[in-house]
Amino acid sequence: MKINGIQRVDQPYKATEVMKPQKVSKPSLQDSVEISREGLLLNQTTAGMPSERLAKVEELKQKINAGEYQIDPEKIAAKIASYYQK
Repeated sequence: MKINGIQRVDQPYKATEVMKPQKVSKPSLQDSVEISREGLLLNQTTAGMPSERLAKVEELKQKINAGEYQIDPEKIAAKIASYYQK
């Protein structure tokens, strides 16, 4: 029996290149906010508000900051009920 040559079993493994892991960039850990064009249009500015409304808003801000603003739960319940009874 004649043997022409020995086949090397490990030869196919040497022929392929070993893939090295690539560095993956880490995502940014910063929060961001994007406001749509419609949202920008809805932005409430005090320039277009009537003076009566500005006075009421300012009064409410002062009451809230002073801790004097009281919420009437019965009024809220009545408004919610009237909305759903329509």
